[in-house]
Amino acid sequence: MIQCYNGDCKFIILRNTECSNCGTDNTLEALEIAFKKLEDSGLKDFNEFMLVHFPLKEIRDKHEIRLLSLEKEHLTSKLQKIQKVQVK
Repeated sequence: MIQCYNGDCKFIILRNTECSNCGTDNTLEALEIAFKKLEDSGLKDFNEFMLVHFPLKEIRDKHEIRLLSLEKEHLTSKLQKIQKVQVK
């Protein structure tokens, strides 16, 4: 069991579920936090975060694939913004 990632909620829920109190998708929220950690602090902090929040390797692998997808979308978005600025 974990605490909901919604800062205003703090409800105790099962890992990888939507919070029954506020409706926050904690899996997605965890991945966004992990992505931020990877960006800001590097791979070591990211790996520690993933081990704490997703102790089963199979679950970590599944979420790391989703995280890579989010990272790709983020980088694509940044590239598009840069290209728009260069065109102007």
